[in-house]
Amino acid sequence: MVEIVKEVLELLEQYFVYIYPGFVTILTHHFAKARGTKLNKSTLGISVVVSYVYILLYKFFFKTAVSQFSNKDYVILLIVSILLPVIWHWISRSYFAEKVLNKIGFNTTLEDTVWDYIQYRDKEKKGIVLKVFLDDKDIMYEGSLRYRESDPEKEQAICLSGYRRYVKENGRYIPKQDYNNDNSRWVLINVKEITRSEIKYASEK
Repeated sequence: MVEIVKEVLELLEQYFVYIYPGFVTILTHHFAKARGTKLNKSTLGISVVVSYVYILLYKFFFKTAVSQFSNKDYVILLIVSILLPVIWHWISRSYFAEKVLNKIGFNTTLEDTVWDYIQYRDKEKKGIVLKVFLDDKDIMYEGSLRYRESDPEKEQAICLSGYRRYVKENGRYIPKQDYNNDNSRWVLINVKEITRSEIKYASEK
């Protein structure tokens, strides 16, 4: 019985290496993007694919098959599966990557949403100035973007600090609240209520 259990554990260990590196990479990537990770068939499938690619590259560079893996090999794969998404996150947020894409003719970015793109242009973390219009309520907010909920599984929202609140009266927006000089005052706005927005951020030199 002990031998059977030992063989099962060894078998699981060999197959587990085809899952955990990819899963750790996905988990790290989602953590960097402030997103949750679903435990479903899709995540499992992607984990297996990514892990298999890691193993192929590992075998190519180190000439070591999975059946010959030692504890050192498992640890190296774990470290790589954490470092690669961190490096990718840094590259995707850099102006260099954006310029390279533009240079080769891709008019796009590596960000997932427009709110990611807006917020990560704010390198000084001072808060990019936004005007967001809630036309259905005849309200407009103006302030610095400080936070956005980026997990698509959660209700999407943004936070503005040092904001002004305007109400539309007779076709004009009249200021009703002015906290422009008070960054301790934040307002949470449901993205679904935003009908349009204006963005102002420092021009690149």
